[in-house]
Amino acid sequence: MDKQALQAVAATVAGVVRRDLANRYGLEAPFTLPPVSCDWFPAGGAFENRLVRIVPADGKPGFVSLTVKPFRSTEEDNIFDGATLAPDAPFGETAVLTAALVHDVLYCVKDELAAFAGVKERAVRDFADTLFREILLLLARRPWLARVYFLGVRIGYPFFTAGKAVRRWFLALAAAFVMLGGSGCQPLAPDPVNGHFVAGTTAGDVPAPAIVKEDAP
Repeated sequence: MDKQALQAVAATVAGVVRRDLANRYGLEAPFTLPPVSCDWFPAGGAFENRLVRIVPADGKPGFVSLTVKPFRSTEEDNIFDGATLAPDAPFGETAVLTAALVHDVLYCVKDELAAFAGVKERAVRDFADTLFREILLLLARRPWLARVYFLGVRIGYPFFTAGKAVRRWFLALAAAFVMLGGSGCQPLAPDPVNGHFVAGTTAGDVPAPAIVKEDAP
């Protein structure tokens, strides 16, 4: 492939990235998940800001109750853009949007939450990434789909903080990691302790979030 063709491909990918990142979603009503495991959250603490409330789950030590508050995404403050560089509703389901909602909001508050709990930011990201995977496993009931999207968020954060030039090749690199399966790559493994639902939780225990699509800029 010559230089001109490579530039054309890069420009196409960059256009896809720009359009995808322009997606904006909001939440019209509070959304509360079933109890989720989190051994680093203070036992007597309560974390709350404009986007989320997290408190210890009643009668379940080591678990928290997480509620996402209603919000609007704007061009200047796009809190929730759906599944970045991936379909928001594969197979017509809402599982991906539900998982992405919680994941995006936790990433928005990760620094503040880490400071509150006295843990490293990586602990919050691991929690958010694993919870993203667990919601997909519970709602989509397609383990392969959860694996593909989970690998995307695990390798996506480093690439998206690396700069625009690297982001252009994110899709190709993500596909390579998926095909390789991430074998032996510890950073791609889910958190074994945090970000999991109580045993016996079913899809029926997760209410449908009141997600709305905002007008595109």
